[in-house]
Amino acid sequence: MLDANHGDLHDLPELGVVAVCAASPGLMLSASGPRPLPWHSVALDFHRIDPEPVRQLQGLALPPVQSRGIAMIAAGHLLRLREGNRFLVAVENTASPRAPRPGELNDGQFLCEVAQAADCGIVLDLDRPLPVCGNSRRSVLGVFDALPAPRVIAVRIGERNLERHRALLAAVVGRLPRLKAILVTRADAGDGVETFASPSFEGLEAIWQRRGRACRQTGGRLHASPSRKDASASPPMPYPDGFSRSSRPGSGRRQRGPYAHLQPG
Repeated sequence: MLDANHGDLHDLPELGVVAVCAASPGLMLSASGPRPLPWHSVALDFHRIDPEPVRQLQGLALPPVQSRGIAMIAAGHLLRLREGNRFLVAVENTASPRAPRPGELNDGQFLCEVAQAADCGIVLDLDRPLPVCGNSRRSVLGVFDALPAPRVIAVRIGERNLERHRALLAAVVGRLPRLKAILVTRADAGDGVETFASPSFEGLEAIWQRRGRACRQTGGRLHASPSRKDASASPPMPYPDGFSRSSRPGSGRRQRGPYAHLQPG
């Protein structure tokens, strides 16, 4: 756990490629046995309350509205969790992604608002946003483009999806210069040494070494630099394919319902 500087993301060690068990994603596997990660990450979820001790601190599940007001509520929960337990807290993308309605923030914008307000890190789970964004790499990267890249401390992906999403993993890691770990989730704990001997782990170290190389810093955000071969490439899109311009916050008609007062302006 961390000392009084529990909110400082810069003090986190670089872990590199790390295997974690699906049953205990907060523990990394090593030859000497499981060890805790130097942060505690909480997934944003509108449909359930996380188990203890988060339940006591949250006290409620978030209403299914991706507005700045709800982002502030989520940030308040994270701040209370951090102050009550004295460890560094990170927020994960939602385990139950949903397409935002007109006037709401998209997944990337909502996660950005929460992380900025709570002054916390971000853990991206690449297995989660695909049901909403589709299987297009551009769609997923479009959501990630809305994130404050310096706050992303870890990227997590399931071992069974490594081959299918290896290109996506490389593209995301290339945009994250302050990444601390690539977390690979295994179905069973196994042996720490045998874990990295698995064929599915081949090439991950090379991806890790290229972290942040596709980025250039611009006004606090990091965007992919166009390649020389494709100088006419379109700029990164902050909204995934299939979402209209009306999905931008503050546009579109105000939604009616029990949470209408939480909708943006």
